[in-house]
Amino acid sequence: MVQKALNLINVGISPEKAAFIENDTATAQTLNSVAASVTAAGTVIGDATQLTAITNRIGTAAASTGVRLPRNVEIGGLAKIRNDGANTVNVFPAETTDQINNLSAGAAFTVAANVSATFQRVAAARWITV
Repeated sequence: MVQKALNLINVGISPEKAAFIENDTATAQTLNSVAASVTAAGTVIGDATQLTAITNRIGTAAASTGVRLPRNVEIGGLAKIRNDGANTVNVFPAETTDQINNLSAGAAFTVAANVSATFQRVAAARWITV
């Protein structure tokens, strides 16, 4: 369902209209989900803060802490992160077997303070930065 709405959005249709066309209000909520004040926690994939929104603003980031990409992103979907914390944040993939770019499975991609990063799921266990 979400993939169809994303295809509609890619041709210029708003997320709300795409969801309406698909007759799926949950899709619009997922595509527009925002977490405005996330606190990064944990230092490994197993205890990092699990993100649940598509757009995420990290407001608090102690040294060496991290977040995990959201699990609800379909292939082709995006996850956006803005790090407004005081420290670099470790961004772990959604699952321990997933990879970001050419990093090892489960390894973190770092996002410096005051920087944004966008991640796209390109396969079941593969993410890239775009």
